Amino acid sequence: MTPQLLAPLSVQQHLLFLDELVPDADRASAYARFCNELWTRLQQQGVSVLELGSDEEFSAFARALETCTVFFSADEPVKQGAQSAVPGEGYAVRPGKELLAVRPGAPAWGSGRSRTQHAALQKASSRADRLCRGLLCALCRSPGLDVHSGRVLGLLDDAPLLGQASASLLRCARYSPDPHAAQLLAFAPHHDRGVLTLVASAQEQGLQVQLPQQGQGAGAGAGAWVDVPLGPGRVAVLCGYSLSYALGGLLQPALHRVRPVAVAGGGSAGGSAATAGGGRVSLAYELCFRPNACVDPAAITQGAAEQLPAAAAAAGEGGAASRPALLTSALMERFEATHPVSINGGVRVKQAQPGANTPAAAAVAARRQREENGTAAGDEAPVAKRGRRCGGPAADEQAGSAAAAPSALSQPAPAGGGDNGGQMEAAAEGQHGDSRINIIVMDLDGSEVHFQVKQTTQLQRVVDAYCSKKGVDVTTLRFINKGCRFNPYLTVGQLALQDGDIIDCVPAQVGN
Repeated sequence: MTPQLLAPLSVQQHLLFLDELVPDADRASAYARFCNELWTRLQQQGVSVLELGSDEEFSAFARALETCTVFFSADEPVKQGAQSAVPGEGYAVRPGKELLAVRPGAPAWGSGRSRTQHAALQKASSRADRLCRGLLCALCRSPGLDVHSGRVLGLLDDAPLLGQASASLLRCARYSPDPHAAQLLAFAPHHDRGVLTLVASAQEQGLQVQLPQQGQGAGAGAGAWVDVPLGPGRVAVLCGYSLSYALGGLLQPALHRVRPVAVAGGGSAGGSAATAGGGRVSLAYELCFRPNACVDPAAITQGAAEQLPAAAAAAGEGGAASRPALLTSALMERFEATHPVSINGGVRVKQAQPGANTPAAAAVAARRQREENGTAAGDEAPVAKRGRRCGGPAADEQAGSAAAAPSALSQPAPAGGGDNGGQMEAAAEGQHGDSRINIIVMDLDGSEVHFQVKQTTQLQRVVDAYCSKKGVDVTTLRFINKGCRFNPYLTVGQLALQDGDIIDCVPAQVGN
């Protein structure tokens, strides 16, 4: 017998928001049942299908789906006009799909009709964000967890204002209907990196989830792929990697995929546009922690009603005690190290070396083999570890510092085949460590920039000089040494850099 998901969970949105609850026994009882059912479904299946209580509650998603269908059927110049210089946002083409990504609070693109389309997507983002926060609160108040919701909700952005982009993201996608396209990257099984993902589509078929193979959610049909029934009035809620980490493994991220689906013809304008493109259109809103949030599983799950069983911990899932407190930025590096292929970025990199036990950007794993004298990731300097953990210096919060003056560069250092970045002056006169060493900043293409520095030189000066030479904004790049991001206000000596050491430069990645 083919495994199936539990029946869709009917929900009235007014039950999700505590500020709208009144001292009513029936409503309180209904809310408690919903919290318990939501927790059970996410723990057993990794996904829960919600049946929204009225057409009005789904209307923002329906209008956004219609907007996307029309947009994807437009001429190429219209779609190209929605491209964005911000990584992960705007229009893009990926193997097997087209993408249109909008971040809540971000400025609109184009003019006229494009701005109207952007407004419709922003409204859907706002509705999805409010729904996700209500669902997150319900999970915290479920009997299976029973912790104060502020421990998790406090890690999210405040409601974004116009011009203040959120960390969360709405992705609209149109997938290829060609059955042979199932081998493309867009249809690969994957985890989401965020907290919760909300998925809506006008088509019932197309989304599948794999039932848990081990742990508390494993049961009959474990490991089987099952269809997630969507369509008008329904949204799917998926657990993401960040929430799983924050809860110490009490919930596992949902492994899911999309299947090619040909859209049937329709009489409406939206239906005709969809038929012209021939592929399924969907919305996926990914709720994310803010970048500088400190995710501490032990503190979040302290006193939780349910703890990870010893058997599950022995199987390698690891409880809250084994998961250190990390900034969201470091948590994303850990995700990239274990998920080296991005279905939205389309970039393939080498898997991290076995035994590496620290968070690292996936691109760094591909660069490790270039370092002849590289140090194992587990042997990084203690000060670098503190920089990634909560309570230590946070590279993210200091990345926007004033750029180094051009006078910081003097005579170029000899380089074997790479660009010469220059020779950095000492950070302060009269200090120890006068001998100079050569360090290399290398990007994903293997292009090298060499710097001669003193032991007392602050690494922020190297970072600023590199960005100035490349003509890029410092906030769009990440700098990593020996598998870990570092505090740029440390000196070369404090980070224990040696002659010939490589600092990897990778783009700041957004999304899955």
